[in-house]
Amino acid sequence: MRPMTVSTLLRIPVAVLCLAACAGGPRLSEDAQVVRRVEGVVVSLARAYEHKDAQALFDGVAPTLPGRESLRAAVEDAFARFDRIELALSIERVHLEGSTATVFVHWDGRWRQAAREPLARQGTARFVVTAGNQAQLVDVVGENPFGPAPDGGPRP
Repeated sequence: MRPMTVSTLLRIPVAVLCLAACAGGPRLSEDAQVVRRVEGVVVSLARAYEHKDAQALFDGVAPTLPGRESLRAAVEDAFARFDRIELALSIERVHLEGSTATVFVHWDGRWRQAAREPLARQGTARFVVTAGNQAQLVDVVGENPFGPAPDGGPRP
């Protein structure tokens, strides 16, 4: 057996340090964590709308949202009128300013009723979201995908 040299002994701690440094994943900055949280809220709003879950949708909407009650009425009307709702949101960018995030989105929606051609709409909007731990939608500027549904003919 060969004796270990000093240089070999010094390599062992260096190798252990390198392995330990590589073992951990990348750490997100505080801003990156906020952006992920805000994006999560936007995606969960779209999923709640598609699943016709008014409770989950309005859990993500701040009580101070302008026109909240008219939005609630429009959402309930859309849920009653359409058998299936598909809403694809594409987040283009997120701008952070203090405790507020502005999310620029493009959306594409289809509202389906039995025995009718689906209604399709698309638009762009800016969602203003609180960026705290309990992120919520506080305003929509532009074309609101959750707003009044396109005219789909007679109501049930």
